[in-house]
Amino acid sequence: MKIAVIVKTDVADNSAYTTHKNKVTFHSENLFLSSSDKSSLEYGLRLTEANNGQIDAYSFEKGILADRCLHEALALGAKQATKFTGLDVNDPLQANEMATEFVEYLKRQHKKYDLILTGDTKNMIDISALIAQKLNYNYYDNIMKVETSFDFEAEFDKGKVNGKFNLPAVISLSSAVNTPRLPNFFSLETALDTPIEEINLKNAAKEHSEIKANQDKNQKVLFDLNNDKQAVEKLISVLQENGVLK
Repeated sequence: MKIAVIVKTDVADNSAYTTHKNKVTFHSENLFLSSSDKSSLEYGLRLTEANNGQIDAYSFEKGILADRCLHEALALGAKQATKFTGLDVNDPLQANEMATEFVEYLKRQHKKYDLILTGDTKNMIDISALIAQKLNYNYYDNIMKVETSFDFEAEFDKGKVNGKFNLPAVISLSSAVNTPRLPNFFSLETALDTPIEEINLKNAAKEHSEIKANQDKNQKVLFDLNNDKQAVEKLISVLQENGVLK
């Protein structure tokens, strides 16, 4: 069984912020793999252990954050790690571009996954539904409970839904689905030595409109209607030149 897990940091983590005298400071050095992504990895590991499979980890996070997420995913049991750069994970206008590039990459590499897992997407741009649509996979969101038999329980504002998901699928899992295992020292050391593949994506072309101010200073012209018999003709000529009259 082949499984992909798209991992990220938890930007809502309290350890990433401190306050002092009405000033909020952001500490990116405290951001690592989110708890819901750890749960996604744990569920994937249980499936691969039961079905003799493999997990590959992917991230769209920026810079060192992607490395932290992916190294931790490798330490927890992922076999390969890939980070995508060149697109802004914080820009909602690029969500479709990210999903498209991810799907195109899978096709170019002939990678076909039975299951694509993501953690909770409440605090980030959600591309999981777009990926499912582009791959024509089944999509399941807000999963609170799930078994290796594929039985699940999803929770929504108006109630809960129970069912059994069908493969291939893209699934978004909550941190409540299980208790993730902890990596040992050896697996952490091995993960740090494992290379991370980097795929540099082309920035999406952005259509935008501009209002440009004309910085050219127009020459001031005075028309003496009392003493210049051609003043009216001159005025009309200037207005035509400036596009006021046609």
